[in-house]
Amino acid sequence: MHDSSDIGWADRPRNQRLVRIVLYVACLGLLMAEFVIHRHAGNRIEALPLVYAIYGFAALILAVTAAKGLRMLLKRDEDFYD
Repeated sequence: MHDSSDIGWADRPRNQRLVRIVLYVACLGLLMAEFVIHRHAGNRIEALPLVYAIYGFAALILAVTAAKGLRMLLKRDEDFYD
């Protein structure tokens, strides 16, 4: 069996929870900064609050969806190289 000293720092549930909390706080802080920091927008869409957060999230969803589609195209059998 594995001893508790064998696991790395990232595998410990307490550290995972701490990292998750730090990331949530950082994301919340950045979202709140959107309403405080003034940006010099080039057009009206850029002036909307949270437009870059929404754009980034939509790009992430598009990338994951495209990757799933590419996986079906490029997938090989387990014994392809044998």
